Amino acid sequence: MLWAHATAQLGATLLALAEYESGTTRLEEAVETSRVVLNKWNRVREPIDWGKAQANLGNALRALGERENSIERLEEAVAAYRAALEELDRQRAPHGWDILETGFAKALKALEERKP
Repeated sequence: MLWAHATAQLGATLLALAEYESGTTRLEEAVETSRVVLNKWNRVREPIDWGKAQANLGNALRALGERENSIERLEEAVAAYRAALEELDRQRAPHGWDILETGFAKALKALEERKP
């Protein structure tokens, strides 16, 4: 699954590059890349990798939702983070769990701020 790992890294790189831009093209590419990776990893056979891909999708969707001021994207981000947390709990991923929880909280806050 070297291809899937490289593609996941590409998605994270696109997200990092998007921080230096005001548009949404790289964020949209990061979302699409994360979805491609999720289609390659099996949740049952590779739960940690699958969870990380969900977390990356959540990060990209949250950034895109904030930039577009989109409730729909933020709701998708919350769902992705919830799915990631099912596999990447505190015991399985103690070194990344806190970062994942922070992203989840940011997505919830951004969503709450935009709901009427």
